[in-house]
Amino acid sequence: MNNTTFTYNQESGMNAGASQFINETGAFKGKIDKCEYITSSGGALGLEFTFTSDEGMKASYLTVYYKKKDGNQNKMGIDLINAMMGCCRLQQLTMQDVTGQNGVESIAPEFTDKTIGLFLQKILRTKQDGSDTYGFDIKIPFVHQTGKTLSEQLKGTDALTIDKMSLSIKDKDERSNNNQANAGGFNQAVANHGMSQDELNSSWEN
Repeated sequence: MNNTTFTYNQESGMNAGASQFINETGAFKGKIDKCEYITSSGGALGLEFTFTSDEGMKASYLTVYYKKKDGNQNKMGIDLINAMMGCCRLQQLTMQDVTGQNGVESIAPEFTDKTIGLFLQKILRTKQDGSDTYGFDIKIPFVHQTGKTLSEQLKGTDALTIDKMSLSIKDKDERSNNNQANAGGFNQAVANHGMSQDELNSSWEN
C-alpha cells in the first residue's frame, strides 16, 4: 500500500514565505483578472481593476474614477481608461452583471484576461484606527509586448517613459502624521480618441 502524501516540488518550496501581492512601486507586466464598475461612498463612479503580474503577484482595488461625485467627468480618469483600452486594443466597453464573491457585480468583460503593463505607485495611508496601510495608484499603462506607452506605440518612438518613471517615481506618503512632499505626479496617459481599429492595429507593427 502506497502511503505517499506529498511529492517534493522545488518551485513550490522556494515560494514559501514569499509575498503573493505586489508591494512596491514599479512597472509590472501581467494581465487584468477583472474590471468592475464601482461607486464610491461619496457617489463618484469608477472602474476597479484586479491585476496579476507575469510572476504571479496580485494587485487589487486599482481604481480609476471617470465621474466625480458632483456628476462632472473626471478627465484624468477618462484619459487613463482610454490609455488602458488602447494598450489592450479595445474599442469599447460594455457592462455585464455577473455573480461574484460579494453577490452580483457589474463588470467590463472586454478587459478580462487582457495582457497589459502597469506602472503602479505605492500610496502609504493611515487607517481609521491609526495603523499604517497602503494601496496602489495606476500612474500609466503600457503595451505588454513592447514596453511602450500608448503614445510611444502609436507614434513609433522608443520606449523611454517607463524607464524614466522607474528612476523618478517613489512611494507617495499620505499618512496623517507625515507632511513630507512626495516625488511623482507623472501621468501622461494618452487617449485613443476617434482611432479606428485598423489605425490602432497598424501601430503594433513597430
